[in-house]
Amino acid sequence: MKMFRRDAGPGQSAYGMEVLRGEVARLGASIGVAPADLVAFEPNDTGHPYVLVDSDGVYHWMIVERGVVVEDRTTTSRDELLSWAFAGLL
Repeated sequence: MKMFRRDAGPGQSAYGMEVLRGEVARLGASIGVAPADLVAFEPNDTGHPYVLVDSDGVYHWMIVERGVVVEDRTTTSRDELLSWAFAGLL
């Protein structure tokens, strides 16, 4: 069974982010992770990770707590981003 779909590269559109959001939800449900524990797709400063895409189509894995950027990893690989999203949950 194929766990990850082929890497589609950067999500430069709202549709691309919806596809990514759906993939995260599908994979999370398949391993029994509560939706609240999955990576978010809206900015927050609570220390919970979220994903943004910049104007060049680069994914940003962000963790911000009380207005301070704790982590900002970047990638153009959807597969790499998905591995970050589930690394701490398995």
